[in-house]
Amino acid sequence: MGTRALKAILICAAVIRLALLAGAWSSPARLETPDSRDYIELSDALVHDAAFGRDGQAEIFRTPGYPFFLIVGSLFGESWWKVVVPMQIALDVLLVYMTFLLGTLLWDQRAGLWAAAFQAVAAVSVAASLRILSDGLFAVLLTLSVLLGVHHFKTSKWWSLVGAAAAAGLGCYLRPVGLVFCLLMGLVLLARVFADKARLRSAAAFAGIVIAIVAPWVIRNRLAGDFTGFSSFTGDSMYFFAAPKVLARVRDIDPADARGQMRTEDEFRRTTALGAPTPGQAARYRRRRAREIIMDHPGLYAKIHLRGSAAVFLPGVTDVLEVAGVTTGQRGTLDVLHRSGVWAAVKHYLDGNMWALWVCIPAAIVLTVKYGFVLICAAGRARWRMGAGGWLILLTIVVFALAGGPAATPRFRIPIAPLLSVAAGAGAAMLRKRGQRKRGQEPFSA
Repeated sequence: MGTRALKAILICAAVIRLALLAGAWSSPARLETPDSRDYIELSDALVHDAAFGRDGQAEIFRTPGYPFFLIVGSLFGESWWKVVVPMQIALDVLLVYMTFLLGTLLWDQRAGLWAAAFQAVAAVSVAASLRILSDGLFAVLLTLSVLLGVHHFKTSKWWSLVGAAAAAGLGCYLRPVGLVFCLLMGLVLLARVFADKARLRSAAAFAGIVIAIVAPWVIRNRLAGDFTGFSSFTGDSMYFFAAPKVLARVRDIDPADARGQMRTEDEFRRTTALGAPTPGQAARYRRRRAREIIMDHPGLYAKIHLRGSAAVFLPGVTDVLEVAGVTTGQRGTLDVLHRSGVWAAVKHYLDGNMWALWVCIPAAIVLTVKYGFVLICAAGRARWRMGAGGWLILLTIVVFALAGGPAATPRFRIPIAPLLSVAAGAGAAMLRKRGQRKRGQEPFSA
C-alpha cells in the first residue's frame, strides 16, 4: 500500500512538472527572471574567461554554485536549457522522495506519504524546478542536510553527520543564506552537548567540515574583491530593499522611487572619477549606509520587516502562471501588496486576467489545508523537549521565514517548503490517528 502510494505521488510530481515544461517549451524566456540573467552571465564568464566576475570586477554578491551547474548545459549550445531544466525537474522529484523519507524518519510512513503529497503539488516548488534560479537546487541540499542530520540525531552515525555538514556547506555556494542554516544546525548540535558531553565531537566535526568547505571562497573574495566574507548578500539586500522601504515611509514617497534613488546613489559612487571603488569598498559603503538609515528608525523598520516577511506564506501560484505564460512578473506587485493589501495586489498582478483566479483558488485552498495541518503538528508536537530533529526543523522554518523581510516573496519559501510539507504530513497523520482512536480502530503503524 505504502509503496504503491509513494510511486503514484512521485509519478504525479513528475507529470505536473513535465506538463508545465511542455507548455513553456516553445517560449524558454518564461523560464527566466532578471536574476536568471545574472547566473547565465556568470556561467558564461566561467566558461569563456575562467573567471567569476562581471564588468571587469570580481563578483562578490552571487556565489558560484549555480553558475557552475549551468556549465553542464553550456556544452549543448543554444539548447542548454533543454538539458538544465529536465535535470532540475529530476532533482525536484528526488526532493519529493527525500521529503517522504524525512517525514517517515521523524514520525511514520503515513506522515511521510502525506508530506510527499504536499510537496509534489507545492506551487512554489513546481515553478522553481523549471526556473533558471538556484532556489530549487538549494532546497535539495538543505533538505538532504536536514535528513542526514536527523538520521545522526537518531543513530549517532558519523557518516550521516559528515554528509549533513557537506550538504550544508555546499548549499552555501548556491545561496549564501545557507550559512544561517549551518549556524542553526551547529546550535542544535551544541545544545545536545548538555545531555552528553561526548557529543561535543559531533558539533566540532560539523563546524570543521563546513568551515573547510566555505573558507576557500572567503579567501577568494578577500584576494579578488577586497571583501572579507562569503557574500555581500546581506548588506546589499539591506541597501536595495530594506533601506528604501524605510525611506519611502519617512519621506512619503513610492517605494520604487526610493529604490531608484538608492540605485542612483550607488551607481554614481561606482562610476564617478572620484570613486571607482573596489567591489569590497562598494559593498562596505552600501552596508554602512543601509544600517544608518535603518538604525535611525528601528521601530518603523521592525514593523516593515515583520509585515514584509508575511509574504513568504502567500500561495506563490503566480510563478506557475508566469511559466505557463498567463501573466508576467516584475510589475511592482510587491509594492502594491505592502501598500494596499492582498486583493489590490491580486488585481494589479492579473491585470484583467481575472479568470486566472480559478487556477489560484484551488492552489490557495490546498496551501491553506497544508498550513492547517502544520498548526496541528505545532500544537501537538512543539515542546521544549521535543528532540533535536524537531528543533532543527522549527528553527529553520521560523528563521528562514523571517529572513526575507521587506524583500520577501513566496519564492523565499522554496527552501523550507519540504520542511513545511513534513510538518503538515505529521499533522495530517496525527489527526487521522486521533479519529481512529475515537472510532476505536487500531492506529496506523509504520
